Amino acid sequence: MFISASELAHSVQTKSCLECQLLSDVISTRHEDWTLHAEQWPSIRLGLAVGKPAQLNYRTQDRTDVFDLQIYRSASQQAVEWDVDLPKAIGLGPDIPPFSGSEESISLIKKWYAECSAEHELCNSYFSGDRPTRLLDTRGENPALIEASTADKAGYVALSYCWGTPDKHPMLRTTKSTISQRQAGIEFASLPAVFRDAIVLARALGFIYIWIDALCIIQDDADDWTKEAATMCRVYSQASLTIIASRSDGCTTSIFGDQAFAQFDVVSFKGVSLRVRTNISKSHEINPVIPLGPDADPISRRAWTLQEGVLSNRAVYFTSDELRWECNTWRRCQCGQLKTKFPLKYDAEEYEYEGHRTWRLNDFFPTHSVEEAYRIMWQNMVVFYTNRSLTMEQDRLVALSGLAQRFDALMKERFQRKDTYLAGIWQGALPAQLLWCIVNKAHSTTLGYEHTRPSAWRAPSWSWASMEAPVFTFLHTSIDSRLEVMEALVEPKSEDHFGQVKLAILRVRAPVLHDVRFIRDPERVGWSRFPVVKFHNLDLRIENAFFDNDLEAETDKYLNDPKQRFSLLVVGYGKGNDLHECLAITPVSGKIATFERIGLIRLGQHFREPEGNARAIENASCEEVILV
Repeated sequence: MFISASELAHSVQTKSCLECQLLSDVISTRHEDWTLHAEQWPSIRLGLAVGKPAQLNYRTQDRTDVFDLQIYRSASQQAVEWDVDLPKAIGLGPDIPPFSGSEESISLIKKWYAECSAEHELCNSYFSGDRPTRLLDTRGENPALIEASTADKAGYVALSYCWGTPDKHPMLRTTKSTISQRQAGIEFASLPAVFRDAIVLARALGFIYIWIDALCIIQDDADDWTKEAATMCRVYSQASLTIIASRSDGCTTSIFGDQAFAQFDVVSFKGVSLRVRTNISKSHEINPVIPLGPDADPISRRAWTLQEGVLSNRAVYFTSDELRWECNTWRRCQCGQLKTKFPLKYDAEEYEYEGHRTWRLNDFFPTHSVEEAYRIMWQNMVVFYTNRSLTMEQDRLVALSGLAQRFDALMKERFQRKDTYLAGIWQGALPAQLLWCIVNKAHSTTLGYEHTRPSAWRAPSWSWASMEAPVFTFLHTSIDSRLEVMEALVEPKSEDHFGQVKLAILRVRAPVLHDVRFIRDPERVGWSRFPVVKFHNLDLRIENAFFDNDLEAETDKYLNDPKQRFSLLVVGYGKGNDLHECLAITPVSGKIATFERIGLIRLGQHFREPEGNARAIENASCEEVILV
């Protein structure tokens, strides 16, 4: 129902209605002097359902802030017989422990884990018994680093967390000089807070072993680090449980903390206490792996932690709001709002609802088509991944290698398809996966990127991994390809074919438009972001121009200097959007027919020459070029 704010204020001032006074008290928990501005406020919406918390929704007078509140009785309160209508509809709300490390919270995790272990076939059938190279044995007062091959076959817990900046969060690591000390035992008090909390929790849940990357990998041994980094798929998928320290911004910040969903205000009605809080039913992230905006927990902004969450068959999330649980069967939360059982079979229409168990369960991998698998699974994951931050530039491919390994295995199992991984791109998905672009700074939620290539070469220019920026991909359902791949060569730096590369080239044959330049279209004043491409005597209209470096600076460079030229490599024609998809390329000095990518140009129909694009491309010579 909708209530006039001014009429509600008048009723309160005349003290003619107890229920109106109750609603006013609720609003006053957020705006103490709200009645002074009631004439300017929009209507207030009150939602009632017998036996459930009441919902109160309103905007302030400037209409910028929206408030969505929940009015409820504590689950610990005795049943109350009301003699007025409104409070009869106010039901019980869950009591959420204020601290995520409380005995009540730990007991809930024990309950979730015990139920999953005993009853969930989908959660238990994918454990092969594989172990990491090293584990921490937590049985003694001081945990000790051991070789997993010498341990018994008990399950282990894995930890997913943010390292944090070194100045604020000094890290305790295992190095070549300290490994013998770690094996003798690590003084518990010397451990960073995240490690201590994880060990305490593992012990409380009955686990002996825990895997923590900083301690189980020899951090200054390049060979050991490379070998162990390539095993992340196995480490997290085979962990009995992954503890995800979502709220911690670094290793010295505790896993445990105050929970936002536990906060409430109290209003009184006829001597009975009612609670008021933000409507938590509308404050849940559907998928804890994918962040929602700048207020997401720190772990959702780190690139390494994406695959850790996706690949874990069981995970408990210590978020800023409450505890969350996700396994292959259930998605749950401490307040009970997300007590959601997954469907028993994969449904493409319910992909978001499915979460990321489609990556973990062979039977739930999309089987509609190979193209759908590439498009929905891989390209979406690349978008999620590149919107996260990395401390070390050279880790761009390594921090995704676990997901690449898993995707490769799924394609073999479901489609009997053996593919080649080309520095972040799958050869079987060419040319579509070449059509990535950099997200404009103005639209990016990722902080700290300069939208440039890294200082040291790490990937070919045609791969998104060559950029230090978030990327976006155009998920074509179909593309009429004009590009033929003659040769694809990638030379990895190590035995991990999904990790760092030291050489990568594509030799392709496609139509190429040379000596192209930008001009401003005089009939499109102010539309400088999308000027016209001048090719010989034809004006080719640009639908979208995405330069790999800063969009505005690069566009201005080509617009303001008539000597600036580039070439367009025609990748194909997007069916359904009537656009010619082209890579903007420039020649590599001193190398014959060798180019590097500088951006993505999408050509639409020019309003003066609607057939100009098609004629230009039809008349363009097909050339064999090398992309580096």
